[in-house]
Formats: sequence, C-alpha cells, structure tokens
Amino acid sequence: MNLNQYIDKIKNKGITKEIVMELISTHKKDHERIKKLYERYKSEPEGVPILERTPFKMDLSEKEKIQRIDDKVNNRLANAFDAEIVDTKVGYMFGHPITYEFDDKRGPGTTSPIKDKIDTFNLRNHVEDGDSELGKTAAICGGGGKTHISRHRR
Repeated sequence: MNLNQYIDKIKNKGITKEIVMELISTHKKDHERIKKLYERYKSEPEGVPILERTPFKMDLSEKEKIQRIDDKVNNRLANAFDAEIVDTKVGYMFGHPITYEFDDKRGPGTTSPIKDKIDTFNLRNHVEDGDSELGKTAAICGGGGKTHISRHRR
C-alpha cells in the first residue's frame, strides 16, 4: 500500500485512531524486514541464522555421546562481511561531517545571524552524530528515515 494515499484521509478526517492503526499495520511487514537487517548487522542471534542452530545428541556407541549442531561439519565462522561494508561506507561518506550552508546574499566576509543559529543548533543537537547514524541506518536498512531501531527492543 502506498503511504501517500493516507495524506487525503488525514486531510479529510484528521489523524484518527483508525488511521494510525492502519499505518502501523501497513508498515509492520517493512518494519520486520528492517529489524532483521539491523539484527544481522549487529550479529544478534535472531539475525544470523547459523547462530540459531540448536545442538542435538548423536550416539556413536554406548561410551561416546557427541553433541552436534547439525549432521554436517561446518567449521566456518559467522563473519559479518555486510557489517564491514556498512562500516566502511559510513566511514568513507561521513568521515568528514556534512556542512550546512546558508546564503543570504550579504556578501563575502560577513557572518549571517541565521548561519550562527544553524551552527549553534547543530552543535547543541549533535547533528554530526545524527547524520552518521542516519547514514548507517540507510546503508543497513535501505532507507534513512528508520532510525533508532536498536533502542526500541522488546
């Protein structure tokens, strides 16, 4: 479902409980996909399939009892190459912070009060950190509006 169709509903009826519940249910499938991607990045057991394997007992003889994860030997490490790619990309893109400029046509050598306010806002709100986190979330999840996933754990 296209989320833009809710704009007309909100304009006509305002924000109602039904519309909010509909938005939540519409976004649920995408949220689960994003959550899985983020768990994979963090190498959480729920996000990396190999970490969810459970051992079972295998009797070779009466004296030997072995616990194995599966019936085939798998000595590979669960190395998160996708996390390395994300970290490299974020470091490359946001190693130098984003600059915010404001042109008010005052001329060279003059400082704008609006520019000062933007700089103060960015400093107080740790915008460099926020930009970097947003870039990381975009690289992991495929979109930048889905931030702070790990903070909302159940």
